[in-house]
Amino acid sequence: MKKAFINKVTLCILIAIIVITMLQGISFAETANTNQTPEIQIIQKSNTEYIVYVSGLLNEKFEFAFSKSANTKQEDLVFTQSAIDKTENGNSIAYIEDVTYTQSVEKTKTFLWVKQAENYKVKAKEINLANALTENKIAELNLVTKNIKVKVGEKQLPETTVDGVKVTGKIGTLNITDSKTAKYTYKIVKSTKGSEAEKFIAIANKMNQLDNNKNIVEQLAIYNEFKVAYENAMPEVNSKNWTEVKDFTIEQPQDLKKGDQYIVWIQKTEGDNTPVVDVQIMDCNDEYKEIREEQEVVVKQTSKLPITGDNIILFVIAGVILALIIAVVVLKLKNKKETK
Repeated sequence: MKKAFINKVTLCILIAIIVITMLQGISFAETANTNQTPEIQIIQKSNTEYIVYVSGLLNEKFEFAFSKSANTKQEDLVFTQSAIDKTENGNSIAYIEDVTYTQSVEKTKTFLWVKQAENYKVKAKEINLANALTENKIAELNLVTKNIKVKVGEKQLPETTVDGVKVTGKIGTLNITDSKTAKYTYKIVKSTKGSEAEKFIAIANKMNQLDNNKNIVEQLAIYNEFKVAYENAMPEVNSKNWTEVKDFTIEQPQDLKKGDQYIVWIQKTEGDNTPVVDVQIMDCNDEYKEIREEQEVVVKQTSKLPITGDNIILFVIAGVILALIIAVVVLKLKNKKETK
């Protein structure tokens, strides 16, 4: 009886320990989430006007302040009530106007403070206004693959014969359908592991998947990533390493294999105008086929026995067998005569 009571007490203690541990885990997780610094994204409206988005507060009112130093005392900060932007979703924003820009902002190093009542959500978060996207830049980034009109096609390769096997194939082409009076040059960069081309293609795929399910902070973060990757991957414009486009057609390099990805940079120059650069991301879908010619093979039996000297032993064996057969026949005939 006493032993059963001890077992029950032990079981209750174990259950209590497990519950307390789980509750502590949940508490720590909540604390970690609470202490996460909100992500900041900025759009530049003019030389002295900026819109600032704070993740987690897009649908909530808050107060904000800017300072030129992280060490500014909180009592010296001038807080302003958040506003609503003109987007469809009506996001809550912090903002910089002429007066704020002059008094509280440094172009490359400004500090943001955000609070709700006396609960600080952001404290002295450093932001760089020089990196802010403009609306024009966002429009440019949306058009990097549409600056020059092109059409994807394919080219049939001539048949070749290798070791009696005919091989034929197709390669992809980019056909320029833009102005016929302009001069075009191009540069092809294969995507390899860890290369700038690979990074650019990866973020470009993110751009293609942008939709209304992502909020303005997430969208601007992807645009900023794309801008950096695009600038890092772009070859030097007007350099000598660009190849002249012939017959308005750019062919896929034949040394690429199916599944390879590559970037085609196209440069358009017309008159004295500034060169226009376009970029296309291509997948290698080469198609090579072997065409084996079937040959009719006719086997003619010219002899029932080998006729080469190397197989003379077969003649001996055949002779022995023939002699035995004859001997058996002779013996049978002799036995018949003796019987009669």
